[in-house]
Amino acid sequence: MKDPGATMCADIMPAMRMPSSIAAVLVALIAACSPAPSDGDSEERAPASADRRPHIVLIVCDTLRADHLDLHGYARSTAPLLRGWASTGMVYDEATAPSNWTRPSIQSLFTGRHPIADQIFHPGDRWRTDVHWLPELLQEAGYETVAATANLFLGADFGGSRGFDRHVHTEFDRAQPGHWKHLIAAEGLLTDLEGALTAPPLDDDRPVFLYVHLMEPHIPYDPPAEYRSWCPPDYDGPFDGRGAAFGALKGDNVDERLAAGDREQLIGLYDGEIRRMDDQLQRLRKMVAKHLGGRDVLTVLTADHGEAFGEGPSNRYTHGWGMGPELLHVPLVVHDGREHGRVSARVGLVDIFTTLMETADAELPDDIDGLPLRDAQRGREYVSYKALPGATALSGQLAVLRDDLRAERHDDGTWGLFRTDTGEDVTEVYPRVLRDMIRSSTRWARASRERLPDPEAGRESNSAGGDLFEKLKALGYADEVTDESAGDEQGDDVDTEPKPEQPEPGHDG
Repeated sequence: MKDPGATMCADIMPAMRMPSSIAAVLVALIAACSPAPSDGDSEERAPASADRRPHIVLIVCDTLRADHLDLHGYARSTAPLLRGWASTGMVYDEATAPSNWTRPSIQSLFTGRHPIADQIFHPGDRWRTDVHWLPELLQEAGYETVAATANLFLGADFGGSRGFDRHVHTEFDRAQPGHWKHLIAAEGLLTDLEGALTAPPLDDDRPVFLYVHLMEPHIPYDPPAEYRSWCPPDYDGPFDGRGAAFGALKGDNVDERLAAGDREQLIGLYDGEIRRMDDQLQRLRKMVAKHLGGRDVLTVLTADHGEAFGEGPSNRYTHGWGMGPELLHVPLVVHDGREHGRVSARVGLVDIFTTLMETADAELPDDIDGLPLRDAQRGREYVSYKALPGATALSGQLAVLRDDLRAERHDDGTWGLFRTDTGEDVTEVYPRVLRDMIRSSTRWARASRERLPDPEAGRESNSAGGDLFEKLKALGYADEVTDESAGDEQGDDVDTEPKPEQPEPGHDG
């Protein structure tokens, strides 16, 4: 690992960019000074007005942790087709999720901003409309926008159709105690998507932005029999894929409540869902090749967060609690048919926003945190955060990640510093680095409050039917977003820094 003391802190602040108006003037001047094409050239070149921007495909695999992919060294071949496809694209080995659950992460993905300090996502809240939104910006830039989603929060009831010309959404009709995961599986969703791509036909003169959100790795894990080869053959416990059993995974110290073989079964089911999704991702790629022709295609695949299986001091399962790598380290593959390789520098989902906006030649909003992925470099910092009811930003669940280190705020208000690869506690080894990262969290909180001083203002609840809360509970959401155990409140000033008992490499003391 590179000496963290030798890396200057990169402030979590919006990057400076050339204003779009100046860029437009420069482009016009260059065009005016360029020689006009000869008659011989005119028949071979596309008209100057032809829109040759690429199609953009953004795929979010809900709840997919990076270290359960053979692409990232996992022992099981959970996604061999993805691994083969990724070998011809750019793989980002250290991609960071903005939160440990869906809503803050998707909001950061679609805004290019770190999570909003103190923003509580109440169960029925719709997506905010007072912030810019990636699908809407691409739509305004001339893209034909299409979505296929299986996550409840990306449905029209929550405002998930905002900015999409065509919006395909699938969900279960009501909470069911038995096997219901097939109702939101990719097999049906992609069939519906193909119909949306063909009726009516897409406009060949416009590029397409396609957003696909898959739910296979999310609870309840219930893959078909052909994807259960990693499950214990003699298992006869409650975790057979029925939704009701997964309620036992809530809370702390879950392993104390599990029987022998339960954890192995759960991981086998989870990995089976990834393998199932891998086949459907291959199907999606073929669909894109069939229906999105005539121009280049940029495809980005990532996840909104990972999934826990008892890691960490609280021994929690699923997601929505904790800031460990099992929840924040997500896959990220960018495929344009030309560049390939692996990038070790840390990046984040906020950088996807900027990358796609620049690919679309769309005007970037002011005051964003993301940078183009091609500018990935060591030393950048990323905030991951989950607000808790009754708490302020620095007493919510909070982590700052830089290179191979994660500064995490504990439930008791103290901070720790950990290596992201081994989990080693290096709080006493690099106290100055930890203090720098704590200060970065304070700057993030203050900058966020300047952007949105009152996160509760502008909230809008949906008017979905009375079974909404039951659906959220079935997906494991409701208990998390209504958790009232927020702990002690703290303001912006942090007084829980470690004492610098040991000099750091590269410093005098």
